[in-house]
Amino acid sequence: MKKVIVTTFLLLIFNFILAQAVWQQDGIPVRQGVNIEWSRAAASVEDGGVVYTWSDTRLGDRDVWAQKIDSEGNELWGENGTLINGQINRQEDIVVIDVGNNEVVVAWVDFRNEDAGDIYAQKLDSAGNIMWAEAGVPLCLAANIQISLNIVSDDAGGAYVLWIDKRASNTDIYATHILSSGNIADGWEVDGNAVVVMNGDQNQHSFRKDGTGKAVVVWHDKRDAEDEDLYMQRLGENGQMMWGENGILLCGEPGAQESAKLIQMEDTGMVVVWRDKRNDNDGDIYARKVNLDGSFAWSNEVVIYEGSGIQRNPRLASGSDNSVLAVWEDGRNDSYYKDIFAQKIAADGNLNWDSNGKAVCVEANDQLNPRLTADANGGAWLIWDDGRQFGHPQEDIYIQHLSNSGEELLTANGQVVCDAANQQFSPLLRRSGENIFAYWGDNRESSTGMYLQIYDSAGNAQLAENGKLIYYGLCGDAINFQFLENGSNPVIVWEDTRNAISANQIYMQVLTENGEFNLAENGEPVTEMTGADQENMDAVINSAGTEIAMVWEENRSDFKQIYAQAVDSQNNSLWNLQGVHLGENLIAQQELPKISYKQAEDAYYTGWADFRNFEFAIFGQKIQNNVKQWDNSGKLIADRDGNDKLNDIVQNYYIWQSGSYNELDIYMLKVDENGDPAENWPTDGLEICTASGKQKNARGILVPQGVLVVWEDQRDDNLDIYGQLVSAEGESLWQPDGEPLVALANDQLISDAIFEDYLYLVWEDFRNGEYKDVYVQKYNLNGEQLLAEDGVAISSVTSNQTNPVISHNQNNFLVTWEDYRNVGGCDIYTQLLDAFAVPFWNETGEQVCGAIKAQDKPQSVSDGDNNVFVIWQDKRSSGKTDIYNIYAQKFEIDDTSNSTEVISPSRLRNYPNPFNPETTISFQLPNNMLPAKLEVYNIRGRKITAYEIQPGQNHVIWNGTSSEGNKVASGVYFYKLKQLGKTISTQKMLLVK
Repeated sequence: MKKVIVTTFLLLIFNFILAQAVWQQDGIPVRQGVNIEWSRAAASVEDGGVVYTWSDTRLGDRDVWAQKIDSEGNELWGENGTLINGQINRQEDIVVIDVGNNEVVVAWVDFRNEDAGDIYAQKLDSAGNIMWAEAGVPLCLAANIQISLNIVSDDAGGAYVLWIDKRASNTDIYATHILSSGNIADGWEVDGNAVVVMNGDQNQHSFRKDGTGKAVVVWHDKRDAEDEDLYMQRLGENGQMMWGENGILLCGEPGAQESAKLIQMEDTGMVVVWRDKRNDNDGDIYARKVNLDGSFAWSNEVVIYEGSGIQRNPRLASGSDNSVLAVWEDGRNDSYYKDIFAQKIAADGNLNWDSNGKAVCVEANDQLNPRLTADANGGAWLIWDDGRQFGHPQEDIYIQHLSNSGEELLTANGQVVCDAANQQFSPLLRRSGENIFAYWGDNRESSTGMYLQIYDSAGNAQLAENGKLIYYGLCGDAINFQFLENGSNPVIVWEDTRNAISANQIYMQVLTENGEFNLAENGEPVTEMTGADQENMDAVINSAGTEIAMVWEENRSDFKQIYAQAVDSQNNSLWNLQGVHLGENLIAQQELPKISYKQAEDAYYTGWADFRNFEFAIFGQKIQNNVKQWDNSGKLIADRDGNDKLNDIVQNYYIWQSGSYNELDIYMLKVDENGDPAENWPTDGLEICTASGKQKNARGILVPQGVLVVWEDQRDDNLDIYGQLVSAEGESLWQPDGEPLVALANDQLISDAIFEDYLYLVWEDFRNGEYKDVYVQKYNLNGEQLLAEDGVAISSVTSNQTNPVISHNQNNFLVTWEDYRNVGGCDIYTQLLDAFAVPFWNETGEQVCGAIKAQDKPQSVSDGDNNVFVIWQDKRSSGKTDIYNIYAQKFEIDDTSNSTEVISPSRLRNYPNPFNPETTISFQLPNNMLPAKLEVYNIRGRKITAYEIQPGQNHVIWNGTSSEGNKVASGVYFYKLKQLGKTISTQKMLLVK
């Protein structure tokens, strides 16, 4: 859904509790990835520099960025690039072209208006300043999908942009012509002109200017469902399709012709090279030259290579001597791995190098994804991904320089550009002035960065070994997180895939009451890297808040085993830098670990499901004074018939489910300090519920009488919620097989429960058979309902509300849930209730986060005072795949009385945005409005500066300094208009340097 600032104005004449979200709208990032998408887009410009473009999610959703590099490798457009477009939702798949005067035109796929994608463009001057409308110029807003852009210069300061278009039932090709002024040229429709609209799909296009201010395109065409061919078209300045409606046939031979690439020759002819399957399905490489009137310049197609093995992925460059330089991946030497071959084609179609192609690299493993650019002497520079050392996914980058005659001018089989750790990928070459710029994506630090090397004409590297970092950012996901209550410094622990090339690790962060963090940005790992994934984590904090302990599964050998770690609040290791092996048995699978803290012993009880006896049983381990207390291989807790899977541990009470797929029962066992069954407890566990059907997902809550166990129960086909109260002596205090806490039509899924003198249970309820709602109920220790029969609906809007959680705050309770009321994904909503489930806030709840895409899996904790922290899994960065980060919000819950009416100001905005060095914030306060304050905050919620505001028209200039006069760093800032201590409007601005 859209990012919308929603301001609610209330006029109340009685006491109420005010919901005040303290931090920025839609939360602060606890863990936010950058997730660079490097799509090999770059343009050489006249001053000897190169402009590179990419997209990333550093600001939350995906935006498009650019950087200009000079001949010495200096970054000219700010330390981290310049923002081209940061509109709502995704901007991605950017392309760029030099249009003269050191200016470039860029175009991208834009999802601000719809999830299918539109096409926008922008022009940048030599300093990286935006030259057209700030929001970009829309090139196509037609319905359905527009993707796969290509761009060429019109040689007059503008550009032709071409794309794949699915506005009709098939995949077609459309284009437009945008002038230097940012206006669409005459003769072009609002959403582009059809280049080809035929039956079947038209795709795999290649697009080039023709040297006369026009452009030529070639594409793969399935208009004949039985024969895949190649067609071409020439585009005129004013929308003319100069080679007839729907193009001319380039090659219609039997078999598929595909992967065509197009290049302009100096004599204004166009040469096409493609992969051709007329002889066999492996494919060969063919070429043809086309004159600008659409006639063929060569009498026949030219066979570049026709032989054994797979030939694919041809790429072209225009030689400096009116030739064409071609490179491709070639499998003639190995049926599995590919090498790099090249050829030079003269203007008359003759092959200048070896008739079978020049072997550029024939090393071990794969050499893939070649790119090339011409030198000034009839030769070529070539670059590629190279797996000769370690294979996939540990590729390096290699380069070669071939002379006019095809002689290797660098080391045979290529010279290494970068052989840093992990994977380097998607290299690109650009020649600018006398230099060759090599640019690539790089995972040497596990997440993706973009690196650069510059070569002089002799092949000497000008920058540091393995390249210079241009921009780097965190990738991967944060999953399976837990929120641990710890006063004003709650702790977040999660599994992180940022280092997935090596292994997933457990990370931690400590929040502060100011929205800042005690640990490094985006968290810190709790162990050293072991090279094995850490997953299915469980965590707990001790009563003093001085130790955070966690357990997890990790496969360091042939089977998953259980490990543990404890750290202090500064993430200093207390147990072992690589984790403590809890149950050393390397020939059996161990799963689903749990951990609990028992204050009376200052000890941690852990447990897991263990397959060492060829059927899952429950094993455990106790850690006290940083030392394992039981046998190194763990202590057998219970081994009943069937598979035992641990559900929960409450202090030294173990709760598990046991049985087969269709018959699962719930058991519990209290153990003594030695791990043996406590006095009066059955050796193999107390039967909590052995009713027919499945009982699962049990959890325990410590109460004065012992432990209250609640679970999901399917004894009557539908899912219901049952409970049992068990004394410390092992006696079930409620009826056998449990008390039905919620047993209604359809399914009720247990979500969360807490005990504060009474049991408060919240659940996801499908009783109406149409929507899932959120309900709450209060029970005494006899299992009796104390609120309305069958529960109180927290929010019954006509959409799904799911996965509620509950936390206690003073005398009240905060319930937070996933909410689907708005179009475009799941949001996070919350409600404050008193002890009788009477809501204090809007009857349908207060929005915690309404950012684009889905936000789910909320968790909340109280600081024990008047504040509640909420975190959630956030997908605002998602695009081609889902991306999971963690965001947080803090709510101040203040008693307020005699509220004064607040009057809405006119639209709060700033210009320019982004800005450097200053921006003007403009708005108008009605004359009858009380004085207000304008406050500027950084992304962490820290106040930077403030201004007193009077009624009337206001123009506040902020020059990027704090109230102390210090310059602040580039980045996102928020300005808030406040009256009577309440925020009544908020906006975002971006300072770039």
